Amino acid sequence: MPELSLRHYKAIVAVAELRSFTLAAHRLCVSVPALSKTVREAEELVGFALFDRSPKSVAPTAQGEIFGRCARDVVLAHQRSTDSAGAIRDNRLGALRIGGTQLANASFLLPAVRACMQRRPGVQISLVDNDAETLQDALLRGAFDLAVGPRRAAGAGIETIDICDVPLYFVAPQAEFAERTCIPWAEVIGKPLIFMDSRAVLHVMHYLDRRFVLDDWRVIGSATTALSVVENQGGYMVSAGYARKIARSYDVRCLKLVEPEVRMTLSLYFARSLPAQEMVRAVAQELAGCIAELLHD
Repeated sequence: MPELSLRHYKAIVAVAELRSFTLAAHRLCVSVPALSKTVREAEELVGFALFDRSPKSVAPTAQGEIFGRCARDVVLAHQRSTDSAGAIRDNRLGALRIGGTQLANASFLLPAVRACMQRRPGVQISLVDNDAETLQDALLRGAFDLAVGPRRAAGAGIETIDICDVPLYFVAPQAEFAERTCIPWAEVIGKPLIFMDSRAVLHVMHYLDRRFVLDDWRVIGSATTALSVVENQGGYMVSAGYARKIARSYDVRCLKLVEPEVRMTLSLYFARSLPAQEMVRAVAQELAGCIAELLHD
């Protein structure tokens, strides 16, 4: 059995709204006879009259009034789907998951994601906690679409965007190092240090270049646990500068590490083989800009 097409639904809506075949034909860019034929076809297909016609006016019948609301829903749905197709094509619509460390998510990723979603309201972004050691592995497994963390050598199939460099800070109990904002590495060496991941230790040792040797350190992957340990005088934390934001909730003091100043590059990763790679790349670039603005020091 033949069915109504979008052409029929648009004709019904136009005539119902304008109460004139002449005005409706002008809106639809068709002739009046062509529009009249389309409406008659629609009436034959639905099995009842849609409009009462007179030489001076046209108005929906009782059944036409009811069916007109249905026709309007169809036309609006078509318009929404057309708009959505354009948004998808232009990388303005979709859903993404971003993996980051607990520290990154709490310190800057949440406000960065909010800023990015304001610029791209059609893209829904959710955050996933993941430790720094396994960010790339989890990314390749499909645990999330983008990952943000310290720069690491990118594995096969992973694309990298460097965001910015951030200095490292020394976190100590609040009662120590009063009124100071910086501390040289010479005062730090020999203290029991806490790092967020083992690769950060290698990164620091590379910067220190044999001037100092780290011989008393351990890894605690949870930022909140590490800060609690420091607060209770169980050690000292070495972390990226953005840790200062969540450190405010603890009785600790953050001092910038100098002589030498050690900086960590923050990077964004995504897999090259993603189905929606163009949208991911577009959002990645937008998000990288938002993060860089937040961490500008």
